[in-house]
Order: sequence, then structure tokens, then C-alpha cells
Amino acid sequence: MAKAVPTFPASASMLNKLGFGRAAPAAKEEAAAPSSPAQQERQLLSKHREMVRVAVKGTLKEHGLGATWVGSQVRFSAEETLGNAMADALAIVLIVQEWHEEMLRYMPALQKKIIESQGRVEPGINHTRHTVTWEFAPDCGCTVLDLPAPASWSAKAAVRAGPGSRAPARREFDLPPSPLDHIGDERDDIPSTFAATQPGFLNSTPPDFSKSTQ
Repeated sequence: MAKAVPTFPASASMLNKLGFGRAAPAAKEEAAAPSSPAQQERQLLSKHREMVRVAVKGTLKEHGLGATWVGSQVRFSAEETLGNAMADALAIVLIVQEWHEEMLRYMPALQKKIIESQGRVEPGINHTRHTVTWEFAPDCGCTVLDLPAPASWSAKAAVRAGPGSRAPARREFDLPPSPLDHIGDERDDIPSTFAATQPGFLNSTPPDFSKSTQ
């Protein structure tokens, strides 16, 4: 007669330890749900903003400008839609955060250097499609709060030669006056040692050689 094998009731904790009662893990081959177009757009815009930020800070540091003098804002161009041929077109706003009057004349050159720096940071993007504008922060510290009188612009305007214009002609010998520079009537009394000029052969009627003696 076979002996009965005693059985023991299994507790819930023991079953959990053995893996029973747990939810089956998701299959490895099951791909994660794709992100929405809005999420992709936010991720791409965040990447572009970081690229521009690095380019601006690097350019300021390279050329000795303060790190907080210029900031930036980035958004996609108005005509751009995610995934089309213009996905790299950005509307970049460079913001003057700290007023330095001597920097104003170099703003076009600074803008050019920032765009060139973006090409080094992210060489796979066509940076020629970007549009760049400038703004001045309300608290940038500008002390110029009003425009001067209209007439002052013509008085302060400097005359500059254009690319196709010529500079005013200069005298080749623009030397200071000397004691020898006198007007004609002051030198008329100086006696001349030369004889008066007589009419020569070229100033008279040429002789008729046909009547000469044979």
C-alpha cells in the first residue's frame, strides 16, 4: 500500500517568491509607443535651442565679450512644418541683455560669427536658412531714452565714399608756401638778362627760292 505524500498549503508570499501571480513581463520585441508629432517637435526645438546657446556663448567668449551681454531665443520659422524640407529653418532672436555702446557697431559682425559657430557645433544642419533678428531687453541698461532733434542727423552724418565712388582728387604737390612763391606783378620789376625774342624764320613768310640766281 503506497504511502500518502503529505502536502502543505502554500502561502501567498511563497507563491510570489516563486513568480506565481505576477503580471507577465512585456515581450522584448514589443516596441515602445512612438512619440507624437508634438513631442518630436519639442525635442527637436530643444536641441536647436541648445545648439544656438552654445554657439552664442562660445562666440562671446572667443572674442572677449561678456558671457551675459547677449542672450538668445529660438523658434521654428513660420513657414516650417516638422518633417518637410525646411525642418532646419530657425527664427533666431539675439537679445542684447547688457548695454555696451561700443558693441553696437559690431553687431552685424557678431551675428556672422555666431552663425559660423553654429556650423561648427552642428555641421549637419543647413544654417543658411536661419533668420536672425535683434532685440533689446527692457532692463539692458541703455541710457539713451529719446531721439535727438531731426536737424542733428545731418550735422553728425559723416561723408563716406561708397563702394563705386572715388575719393576727392588730391594735389600731387601740396607743399607749404615758400619765399619764392610770388605773384607775377611782384616779379615784373626783376631785370632780365635775356635779349628780346626776335621773329624767326618760322614766323615770317618763307622766301621764294624760284627767283634765285641760276
